[in-house]
Amino acid sequence: MKYENEIESVLQRNFRKEWMSDEDWEMFKNLLKDDGISIEKMSEEIEKGVENGVSVEVQMILINNLLNKATT
Repeated sequence: MKYENEIESVLQRNFRKEWMSDEDWEMFKNLLKDDGISIEKMSEEIEKGVENGVSVEVQMILINNLLNKATT
């Protein structure tokens, strides 16, 4: 996946809690995937955005802002 590191970073900033072990974190990501939100799918969508002229950096900022609003 082309943007896995960027996506992982944004997800961790917004959702990973101090008490979570690596196993807990993987379980959380699997729950997201069960709901149709996978890192693979997000990476594909970011690639579409890049192809349409929106930089990865701008997309990461937008995703981060969206997640911040959704979690507050």
